[in-house]
Amino acid sequence: MKIISWAVLCVATAAVAADPPATNAPVATAVLARVNGTAIKRQDVDVMVRGIRQNLARHGRSLSDDDVRRLEWDVLDEMVVRELVLQASTNAVPADLDQRVEQQLAEIQTRLGGVQMLTQALAETGITLDQYRHRVRENLIVDTAIRELLRREIRVAPEEARAFYEANKAKFHVPETVRASHILLRVPADAPEPVKAEKKLQMNVIRARLESGESFADVARQVSEDPGSAARGGDLGYFARGRMVPEFDEAAFTLKTNQLSEVVTTQFGYHLLLVTDHKPAREVPFEEAQEEIGRVLTAQKQPEVIRQYTDGLRARAKVEVLLPKPPPPPKPATP
Repeated sequence: MKIISWAVLCVATAAVAADPPATNAPVATAVLARVNGTAIKRQDVDVMVRGIRQNLARHGRSLSDDDVRRLEWDVLDEMVVRELVLQASTNAVPADLDQRVEQQLAEIQTRLGGVQMLTQALAETGITLDQYRHRVRENLIVDTAIRELLRREIRVAPEEARAFYEANKAKFHVPETVRASHILLRVPADAPEPVKAEKKLQMNVIRARLESGESFADVARQVSEDPGSAARGGDLGYFARGRMVPEFDEAAFTLKTNQLSEVVTTQFGYHLLLVTDHKPAREVPFEEAQEEIGRVLTAQKQPEVIRQYTDGLRARAKVEVLLPKPPPPPKPATP
């Protein structure tokens, strides 16, 4: 189960809110759940739901009324879990908590253009700066508690890592790669033949300069028409087969290291290539992959560890949920 970050969601809502929500005090203060007597109110759920919906809207997604009700239920359930963790962590407050709160607030203020802009954005969602500071503080307590739980409870045994490695050998195959630089003179595919001939002549002159000893990187900075690589002296970094267009690919993987190509024609125009390094395909040995495997397996274990912990907290707590349960999602249509 994921713990919702109050700080992150509140900032997201504040940053994108265009219009203040309609004021309806009785509804806003309605209690939707109680956790050991601590109320979770409609206003708190609405702030989070509004932030999520606005984020979905930016990606062209909208929710039906029933979808919104299910979202409200899920958000409320996450807030209940968050409150359970918060109550269980009151005696384990990080020593540097106040400093971390102010640091996070400063970062958010910078992102939004200053404390006045943050205060204004929060006001549009019905939150004061002091309320937001308090929520940031609580969120950091919860996040710290969860991180400590995971650090304490999760272990990856060497035999687990080895079994993962053996079962996923294909993931540890590194294909052949080359590092290459290029100089490009752009020529549209439908350019008249005289234009193509003139550009190819220019490229042959450039090649002669390189053959006479001029630095490839210096010449690339001067004449290459690829803005993405010219400033780097034409360097394209490492790439595997299939990353580039076929003609370019073939030349790059045929050249020897430090060998200058002939003029290569592609859909983009004329190129000169210089391969600066070559790495053959290889299998990453277990010893080299073990640390990354440990991170993968740790991430896989996290949801279950959090679920067991929060289920235990819920079983020992008095939790009252007053929000009516939404209808289940529709079953997918059968063909």
